Amino acid sequence: MLVKCPRCGKIESRPHSCGHRSCPKCQNFETTEWLFRQRQKLLPVPYFLVTFTIPGELRKTARRYQSEFFEIMFRSAKETLQEMAENERYLGGQIGNGW
Repeated sequence: MLVKCPRCGKIESRPHSCGHRSCPKCQNFETTEWLFRQRQKLLPVPYFLVTFTIPGELRKTARRYQSEFFEIMFRSAKETLQEMAENERYLGGQIGNGW
């Protein structure tokens, strides 16, 4: 791609954008800005992420019966987390009830 400076009229050849999010020429600025905005949304408290995964053997069932499957999975995950949080061995308290 050829670009021309509006001030001096110099013409340069520049490569087209590859569009990859890690590319410092293409998406790095946008990615950095997005990360900054996401960090502004974080609460000023310590917390951690818990991830529940679906075993490969259940993925076809989950895909076929999405509504029922995920309702059961999220209910089970909530109950498990609440039970573990109440246990003195883990937290000995209650977790936030944003569900």
